[in-house]
Amino acid sequence: CAGPMTAPGSWVTGWARRERDATVPAPSRRIDAVDRPNDIRARLEKARLQGRRRDFRIRAPTLLVGAVAIASGMVLSAQPSLSPISSFFTALIQIGIFILVLTVLPTDGPIRVRAILFSIAMLIFLGAVFQVGFISVPRLRLAAAGQASCEAAGSPCWFHALYGGAHAAASAVYFVAVAILGRQLVTRAPVRKLVQSLWRAVGAVYLSSGLAVGARMAAAFAIGAADVEPGVARAGLPILVTSLVVLGALAIQPSFRMRAQAWLAARGEAVGSAAGLAALLGDRRVDTVLNQAARLLRCMPASLISYDHFAVNLVDASLYGLTTRGYIGNVDVFLSHSWHDDPRDKWDALQAWRRAFVRKHQREPIVWFDKCCIDQSNISLNLASLPIFLASSRRLLIVYGPTYMSRLWCIVELFIFIEMGGKAEQVDLVFPEGHPVDALVPHEFDVHLTKCSNDADRHRLLTTIESGFRGLDDFNALIRSVLAAIKEQHLQREGKAANGVRSLERHHINGNPRAATVSPRQPEPKPVPPPTGPTPARIPMALPPLVMGLRSGRVHSGGRSAWRRPDPGAAV
Repeated sequence: CAGPMTAPGSWVTGWARRERDATVPAPSRRIDAVDRPNDIRARLEKARLQGRRRDFRIRAPTLLVGAVAIASGMVLSAQPSLSPISSFFTALIQIGIFILVLTVLPTDGPIRVRAILFSIAMLIFLGAVFQVGFISVPRLRLAAAGQASCEAAGSPCWFHALYGGAHAAASAVYFVAVAILGRQLVTRAPVRKLVQSLWRAVGAVYLSSGLAVGARMAAAFAIGAADVEPGVARAGLPILVTSLVVLGALAIQPSFRMRAQAWLAARGEAVGSAAGLAALLGDRRVDTVLNQAARLLRCMPASLISYDHFAVNLVDASLYGLTTRGYIGNVDVFLSHSWHDDPRDKWDALQAWRRAFVRKHQREPIVWFDKCCIDQSNISLNLASLPIFLASSRRLLIVYGPTYMSRLWCIVELFIFIEMGGKAEQVDLVFPEGHPVDALVPHEFDVHLTKCSNDADRHRLLTTIESGFRGLDDFNALIRSVLAAIKEQHLQREGKAANGVRSLERHHINGNPRAATVSPRQPEPKPVPPPTGPTPARIPMALPPLVMGLRSGRVHSGGRSAWRRPDPGAAV
């Protein structure tokens, strides 16, 4: 997968560079290569449009409703004639604040989110100071003063003790919420994690406040007081308590914020999954992303990938020198694999696939391999260009191992490939020896169980998913259906290949009995250089930075055949 790595350096031999330059074909033009750049641009523009539309549909109603609720509650509660039912208006204000919190999105810029968190933390802190100074301390002092003082106040001492103690406990929760928000601000946590912390803090504040007011209300009912405090009737408190407890319980639910925002974003329409790509691109303009992707897209012949590259998951910046510049149409496969699978199994499976490719196309496959093709000094730009890297590859090659479905980067690569126009028949599955196709069980996939080596990457990828779906369960349904379709295509190819082998065996037995014997394992094919010829002319395109390498000339099939024709001389 395309996740970042950490590590010591190594060196690249001159032989490796010569083999790279001799093996990577000149930019070629496949049948659909002329339209592909425009298709990439169209998909990114669609993703950007869906992202903006989603943000507007979430923010516009929440800002309007929340502001109206807060303003109405403050105006009505200030009316002296309505003071006995002021609890209703207090509940209205709390509902308005809760709705306004929905305007904070994980896709927002970190500066905006941090400013909002700081403001809310200060409000919570002031609320805690107010409760301690004007509610808890006076009531507890009155309860400690003795029965005479309590009777003079018109309530028993236990009432004032309960009143003050409940709000003191709520104030303690307020201070804890402020500490949690402050810690997230200081540690520079990812935006999605900041939003999660905000909702947990809001939920804790609402719940503690609801329980404190509920205790005060229960005490008022117990002593038969008509007013909980002068001018405030106890009749309105049930509404306030219920609203605070319900809103607090909703806020601490991890899925509530996601589902509420997805519902607002849909509003009669299906949530566009392309909006997830907009979250991955961030604030960058489409033209900027296209230009930087054209500059950063790299590729390399599969013959330069060694076992050592799989064996050690460490950064080696010198491996970038093994690659050459890639163009739309000359990258055969995007290699997707899990770094937590056995390196020997992955290496053997890749070499088996490579030998079949060379036998069929008489040249080395050109691949995008994360460890070599990502510039480790500029990872963030490479990750933002990931949709273009995937769309520039003819096919997606999945080296499937036991941990593949548990790695979030691998699943996001598959999702982006499909979202950028890829189809199930353009995905090649390779299974290491000892891992049959039955090891792929689509319905067992669950994004909640996926992992990332880097916590910041995990939150960033989950933000991408949340932006395009109503919830993680919807994403699970999509990926399960895609995996099922890929598995079905793989079984169909294997079935055709098996039928072709049996047909060839019958032909050899009838014509030459000795040809049907199993030959020893053939040595690994040597790299085959690309066809030579005059340099083709450039094609003027609508996206010059992205397609400057597209040229008319010899067309490479790039592995578009649905199945690999078996070599009768190879081992059966």
